[in-house]
Amino acid sequence: MKTLLLPLCCLVAFLPTGISAQPSVEEQMLEELKLLRADVKALKAQVDSLEEKLSEQPKPVDEVEDLGPWGDAWQERKADPEKLAEIEAKINGHLTEGEALQLVQEIDLLTAGQNSFSPQDPQTRLLAKIGNLHPPVIIDAMSLHNLHHHIDYGLNRIKWRDHKELVLDQLAQQPGLVKVLISNGWVEEATPTLLDGLRAREDLPIEWFRAALVVAEPGDHDAVARYFAGMEAWEIDEAYDLLRLERDFDLDHAVELAWEMSRFDDQHDRLAVAQFAAAHGHLDALGVLFGALPDDEDPEGEHAHMFWHGEDPRSIIMLLTPARGSNAELKEWFEAKEKFLIFDPNRSKWFVQQASVS
Repeated sequence: MKTLLLPLCCLVAFLPTGISAQPSVEEQMLEELKLLRADVKALKAQVDSLEEKLSEQPKPVDEVEDLGPWGDAWQERKADPEKLAEIEAKINGHLTEGEALQLVQEIDLLTAGQNSFSPQDPQTRLLAKIGNLHPPVIIDAMSLHNLHHHIDYGLNRIKWRDHKELVLDQLAQQPGLVKVLISNGWVEEATPTLLDGLRAREDLPIEWFRAALVVAEPGDHDAVARYFAGMEAWEIDEAYDLLRLERDFDLDHAVELAWEMSRFDDQHDRLAVAQFAAAHGHLDALGVLFGALPDDEDPEGEHAHMFWHGEDPRSIIMLLTPARGSNAELKEWFEAKEKFLIFDPNRSKWFVQQASVS
């Protein structure tokens, strides 16, 4: 059978009246617009759904609008108080150790993501209640990162009197228990553990250092000095004040060790040690303080390093030397007088030799 081919004009003639062979440009654009509108509507529905889900989640730090005290984006997050109340209702005198452990794990899970901690948080009260029923459970929970703060707050709310041996036995594994030693008067009984800790570790609580000083003998002073030399900047101020009260302790030696070790620290941590080293006759430490002075026109600039207790290089310099004036003048003074400076250990001050005074 032969295919019948007709000219295009003939085919058009067979089309119903009012229907063109192909839509106009306007009609094509209208159809495309309808399709785009449908796509936009579908996308908007997906976006709305995603935004609803995101609103139910804690905002990432970089999306929080409120600024924290240091200028970083921050938003306080706390554990759900209603869920914590449900856990508290389960704590009673019939609680088994296994049940206590489970409740601690639930509290730990609820606390995950919390970024602001206070002794008034419900977790502190709950953990103390559990601890008074089953102290070993709380000691084991001290390793949980989420509960570290709340357990620390509540340790001395737990009655440990009947659990002395447990505390002494676990002290080396859980250094935070040193607070229990101090509050219950068990420091002397923990003497070997306290002094061994100073020799073997570098991350002990400041309370451990304080307790170790109580039981340390002259033969332990070198271990004390070496531990002090490796302390972090945020706690070395307090440790220094404690050592100043120790009789027959060579504080000059301890500060010398700390200053020597600070060579490997960043500038901020080195400054924390420099304030002591300069007060113990180390001229290079004094030079570090002068070098850290910010420019007068930029007092809050990148060189304005502050110490942990609010003391800045300028205040230490004014205390230790006769130098006065603007920061620029202080720097000029040190550059001119450095070779002629002498240290008076009795007064813990630097003076300029009279021969150099112009």
